[in-house]
Amino acid sequence: MKTARLLTALSVSAVMLFTGCSTESAGTTDANKDRDWGECTPAGDSQPLDEVETAEDEDKSVTVAAFNGWDETIATAHLAKYLLENNYDYSVEVKMFDLAPGFVATANGDVDWMSSSMLPVTHAKYIEKYQNKLEEQGCWYDEAQNVIAVNEDAPITKLSELKDHKDDFGGEIVGIEKGSGLMDATENDVIPEYGLDDFNLISSSTPAMLAALSKAESSGDNIAVTLWHPHWAYDEFKIRDLEDDLGAFGEPDFLYSFSRVGFTDEHPQAAQALKNLALTPERLQSLEKVMAKDYDGKEPQKAVDEWAQDNQDFFDEWQSGDLSTDS
Repeated sequence: MKTARLLTALSVSAVMLFTGCSTESAGTTDANKDRDWGECTPAGDSQPLDEVETAEDEDKSVTVAAFNGWDETIATAHLAKYLLENNYDYSVEVKMFDLAPGFVATANGDVDWMSSSMLPVTHAKYIEKYQNKLEEQGCWYDEAQNVIAVNEDAPITKLSELKDHKDDFGGEIVGIEKGSGLMDATENDVIPEYGLDDFNLISSSTPAMLAALSKAESSGDNIAVTLWHPHWAYDEFKIRDLEDDLGAFGEPDFLYSFSRVGFTDEHPQAAQALKNLALTPERLQSLEKVMAKDYDGKEPQKAVDEWAQDNQDFFDEWQSGDLSTDS
């Protein structure tokens, strides 16, 4: 699902130039109009990839959008690249975006698919805006959850207690990228619900938030940060979630993949590979840890290549359509 060096960010101007180049050719669909995004079984529409009929004269060069600050999207984009290039003769280019430009690029047909979106809660405003220009490619993870996390020995256990411990946390909640679904929910739902208006919600970046966690752990200071499940930080730092006892963050999300309209017809085998994908927390966090720790966030494809050597059963099950979040 986010480290200081894992991401190669595009500038805002470059993103706008890229995403503005082909809006007239993008297709539309009504398939998502009445979709209940709170209902999904990861890999629920699986079938063996070798049984999928390929498109005639298919161009097997495809692009996938992953999101700056979101390790899961980088991990799954490079997993798909590994699978498709090593088994089905595709050429897959991973492009990095901030969240909103990534939705725009996919909806406009400037990239073929985006590797993840959190629904029905976190990214609801984006899917509402672009749903008629996106094809659903299934969900690959359940129980994704936004949280406020604190150091393991913090003096509180619930979000409702944070207001009375302002001084213990320096009056701050260390956040991530401004405009992200997590920051929007924290600012517009969590802070008003729990009366935290006197707290300073720091908009920074995911790498900066993780660096602040590391610094606080070294110094023994209390810290409150915006975080989410799944994330490798839970394996790396001595942290725990504050109970959302008033339910301000809402119910857990699913992680979905979406493509541009027309992708399934043009690339049926690649589209089916996306539908076949399902990841357990253990598998995802083990991959993210290799990416972040062994490769310092710099070479995600090499990290996937290494991880694949010890997880060939995962790719076998992916191809046969036998993955689930229970195995």
